[in-house]
Order: sequence, then structure tokens, then C-alpha cells
Amino acid sequence: MCITCQRPSVVSFKIVPKLSIIVPVYNEVTELPRLVERFMSAPCPIEREWIFVDDHSADASLVLLQELSAKHHFRVLAQEKNRGKGAAVIRGIHEATGDLIMVQDADFDMTLRKSAVDPADPG
Repeated sequence: MCITCQRPSVVSFKIVPKLSIIVPVYNEVTELPRLVERFMSAPCPIEREWIFVDDHSADASLVLLQELSAKHHFRVLAQEKNRGKGAAVIRGIHEATGDLIMVQDADFDMTLRKSAVDPADPG
């Protein structure tokens, strides 16, 4: 009951979801600085968490991800052995804390085309 107007109180909550973005990484050391900058600068109207899963890269991808995460505050998970993109994605999903989950490949292999976003647009 509202003390001022003596009417029943109505409490309104706006639930804002959190987006978890899983990025499987394998041997992307040359592209990572550009990709991470691009990912982190992309606008998003809701809270998001970035989870990069290094699939036991043979190059310095893991070390570079750890360095970049200090600047950009994203999570880095390291697979103990190379298990493939699917296993990296599954690991990221298990670690995600968001209400929504999206997968973005580090080499943009899984990027949606415009026609996939808008089925009415054939281009």
C-alpha cells in the first residue's frame, strides 16, 4: 500500500537480458588484435560477456588473448588439447552466464549474411 495516496503499490521491473558471446579460437594470432578491437567496439544495447575459448592453438593465440583480456575485460578459456570447434563452443556454453548465447567464430566463418538476417532481402 502506498503511504502517500493509499492505493495498492505496483512495482514494475524491467528485465534486461545478458548476452554471452562465445568465440572459439584456433591459430588466429595474426588476426586477433584487429578482431578483438572490432568485437569490443561493436555497439550492443544489452549487457554482454565475451568468452574466448582457445582450442589449444599451436601459435601464440592463447598468450595474446590473455594480454588482450587485461585491456578489454573478457574471459579466456584454454582447452587442454585440441578438440575442435564444436568442443570449444560447448565449453563456452557451459561457462556462459548470460540469458542469451551467441557464437562468433574468430575468423568470421560463422558470420550471418544479410539475407540470413532479413529473409525478404535476397542480397
